[in-house]
Amino acid sequence: MQDEELLKLLAGIKTIWPTFTAMNSEQGIEIWSKMLGDLDYMTCENAILELASTLKFAPAISEIREKAAQMLYPPIIDWGEAWGSVLNSIRRYGSYREVEAMESLDELTRTCVQRLGYQNLCMSENQETDRANFRMIYNQLTDRQANENRIPIAIREERNRIQAKAMALLKMEDKQDVCGEYPNQRDSSVVD
Repeated sequence: MQDEELLKLLAGIKTIWPTFTAMNSEQGIEIWSKMLGDLDYMTCENAILELASTLKFAPAISEIREKAAQMLYPPIIDWGEAWGSVLNSIRRYGSYREVEAMESLDELTRTCVQRLGYQNLCMSENQETDRANFRMIYNQLTDRQANENRIPIAIREERNRIQAKAMALLKMEDKQDVCGEYPNQRDSSVVD
């Protein structure tokens, strides 16, 4: 989104919600630009207009991003529908055609089934517990995916870069620990 488009959106928010104060400082405008800049103008404008019909107070950046994500990403089916597809796959493919059964499921549902174990679900005699466990895992994954969809791409990339750097440092520390290369490390076999 261009800077002038962002200023137009912020002015629109100020018109709808007169107490909106992001435009009162350059820092406020800069943060809004960083947080909404990856969205196109029409998506952002539509998100704000939808929020205008439901919110009494000016939306937070997170509310605008949430609404925009709902427009940009395919809807995530609810856990009940996903569980129904698991049961249908088990009925259709049974325990001997696991590969076909797993391929018939969407990615999120497949991940849940992998965690629970397809064969375990096929052979289980406690469907209520299986359903409850599936629901818990599925809701955690959908919440995580929805949150990920809301984060600006540049911020996701920076987070991933920081995490990769931290993991590399941890691996180096683990390697040093295994090799006994810490400079101040004492030999635990020596008794004082």
